[in-house]
Amino acid sequence: MTAEPTNLAILYAGAQVVWADVDPRNGNLAAAAIAEKITLRTRAVMVVHYGGIPASIAAIRSVAERHGIAVIEDAAHALGARYAGLQIGSHSEYTIYSLQAIKHLTTVDGGMLVCVTPRTCRAADACVGSEWTVPPAH
Repeated sequence: MTAEPTNLAILYAGAQVVWADVDPRNGNLAAAAIAEKITLRTRAVMVVHYGGIPASIAAIRSVAERHGIAVIEDAAHALGARYAGLQIGSHSEYTIYSLQAIKHLTTVDGGMLVCVTPRTCRAADACVGSEWTVPPAH
C-alpha cells in the first residue's frame, strides 16, 4: 500500500489486511500471489498502481472473478496512466484516490472513491452510514 491509512481503513471497517507478494517486473501486486492468499473470508482485493505503473489488472481481475470478489484499485500514484487502452480507474468495481499532501492530486488530506456502475455506487453508499470502530491496539 502507498501509506498506512489504506490499511487503517480496512481495519476500521472490521476487516483484516492480508498481504500478498509483488511482481518483481513492476513492483505491483502479483495475481498469482493473490490467488494463494484468497480464503472463504476474502471480500475484496485492493491493488495499488504504484509509481505510475499500472498493475497487471486483467490477471488480478481474473483471479477475483473466479472467487466472486471485488477489486478495489488504489490509483493515487497512477493519475493519467493507462492499461489495455483504458485509463486507470475504469477497469474495476471501485477505484480510490488519496488526496493526501504528498500525492499527485492533493487537497492536503482526504480522498475520493470512484464507482464504475450505479450498483457499486449504491453498495459503497450503504457503507457510509455504518459504524466504524477503531480496532484495539496490539
